[in-house]
Amino acid sequence: MRPWREENLTAAGLGTLAGKVTAATTRPLAEAVTTGLTGSSDGTLHDSIANMFSSAAAVAGGAIGGLVAGKGSASVSALTGAAAAVAIEQYNDSAYRGKEAEQKEEDEEKKFEYRCSRSFGF
Repeated sequence: MRPWREENLTAAGLGTLAGKVTAATTRPLAEAVTTGLTGSSDGTLHDSIANMFSSAAAVAGGAIGGLVAGKGSASVSALTGAAAAVAIEQYNDSAYRGKEAEQKEEDEEKKFEYRCSRSFGF
């Protein structure tokens, strides 16, 4: 396995930063476009399409950041930045969806407990 070279690490670092900034900046636009496409602002389809747009923005920002930071091959630097940025973006989206699902489950349990206490008087 070939060790990472300094310019690859720089491209990955700046690419990740640029990708995150780009994805975070464009997320409200991605949400609005997705709501227009799906007709809903909630649901798996909506979330998947919005995450696709955010990932695309992260790739673009990461490629530009990698290209700017890299000292070696431009294509390697751009790909390194893009890969690092999209990996982080997808990880963050996945973690966010996991927290959202946990919260929804907790809310459902509380509603169930409330209904039981109202129905059975305890």
